[in-house]
Amino acid sequence: MDSGNQQGVEPTALAHGAQKNGEHEPLAQAVKTYNTRDGWTLHRFASATGFSCTRCKKRKKAKLVATQDGSLGNLYCNGCYGQHLSIA
Repeated sequence: MDSGNQQGVEPTALAHGAQKNGEHEPLAQAVKTYNTRDGWTLHRFASATGFSCTRCKKRKKAKLVATQDGSLGNLYCNGCYGQHLSIA
């Protein structure tokens, strides 16, 4: 992707992630966000971070995380993001 499709993200924009033992795990620092597509936005972190995908319910560890409709409380894996876009 060219740099025209990327925007900077404030490091605190995604301040918390999935719950582990009842507590939110901190996410890695977001370094990029990509243009929203069909209500979904991808965020790239400086390092891999652990989270539970809201859609497939699997525990993931990745640098690339998707959000839907600007909701930072629900994180999605890149696979579910791609699957959503392929049927949209």
